[in-house]
Amino acid sequence: MADWIGSPPRQLDELTAFDAMRAFLEAYWERGGKRSEDLAILLSSLGRDVWANEMPGDPAMWSDWREAVDSVASKPK
Repeated sequence: MADWIGSPPRQLDELTAFDAMRAFLEAYWERGGKRSEDLAILLSSLGRDVWANEMPGDPAMWSDWREAVDSVASKPK
């Protein structure tokens, strides 16, 4: 793995990776002064604190996330 990655990569399940992606986007949005309305809408759709089953605020986001994971995981290394 390239030197810039730092410590060895960790294995994350899809849900943990989803939460990490949301935390990354939220930190980016906060560093930018919370000026992006589009990113604010996306973050609210990704929040898992809306439903009792902890699905994203917009359940279609989970399906989109799984498709993205599948597309990246199926690429040759």
